[in-house]
Amino acid sequence: MTPKSNLSAEDFEKIRRLDSCTVSNAIERFKVRLRNEGFANSSIHCQFPQFPPMLGYAVTARARASSAPMTGRCYYERMDWWEYVLTIPEPRVMVLQDIDHQPGIGSMR
Repeated sequence: MTPKSNLSAEDFEKIRRLDSCTVSNAIERFKVRLRNEGFANSSIHCQFPQFPPMLGYAVTARARASSAPMTGRCYYERMDWWEYVLTIPEPRVMVLQDIDHQPGIGSMR
């Protein structure tokens, strides 16, 4: 079953026009979570800063390439990740955390 967006195209467009500071302030005002949770620190950065800001549905993952995969012989055998990505509504945004001791081993930099 493919997840469906709960947002209409019109609502999605309204949210897309907001800047991240406005969204953050709204989250704090509505007391969705504590103010010391859910913020992005300086370790998070866009891999393509030349592209304009965008809004999408996040597909998150923590990746490690310096150790053997938990299942299978090779990482390229793990097509289930890519199948999962396709279940997320478009537009999709991949948010990956490289958890190797030496970042970049898995070619994510």
